[in-house]
Amino acid sequence: MDLPEIFDRTVMPLTYRLGYLVNYYREPLMRDIEGRFGLIRPEWTVLLCLSAQQGLTASDICDMTGHLRAAVSRGVGLLEKKGLIERVGDESDGRRLRLFLTGRGREVFARIEPLLQAREDALLARLSAAERERLRRQLDHLCERVRALD
Repeated sequence: MDLPEIFDRTVMPLTYRLGYLVNYYREPLMRDIEGRFGLIRPEWTVLLCLSAQQGLTASDICDMTGHLRAAVSRGVGLLEKKGLIERVGDESDGRRLRLFLTGRGREVFARIEPLLQAREDALLARLSAAERERLRRQLDHLCERVRALD
């Protein structure tokens, strides 16, 4: 089976490739994280976002990931029950809750981080540093554009 040829016969050959890449990259990783750490996708998504930026709101995470509010809320609730995150009221807006990793949450993410880095390194191993940077810039352009489509 010649996948590039099949992709080219679809009505959306580039976005089909992106979907294929994301699915085959993410799904084994998700299963591994769930098996090793007991974290399901909504939890892992919140944990990853907070590892990059503490103090986000659930709405911020929805905006960052494109995930539905119900899934993010579920992840937040489960992580809070596990003691991996905490909700803190926003000083300037008492209705808004900001999310923070707890010490335990940082420890768990520190154990997950090498898995994430190794998988990304393996995926990108065939690309030179210049190709990686070009790909990053092109993906940034597409990320900006996809938000403008809606």
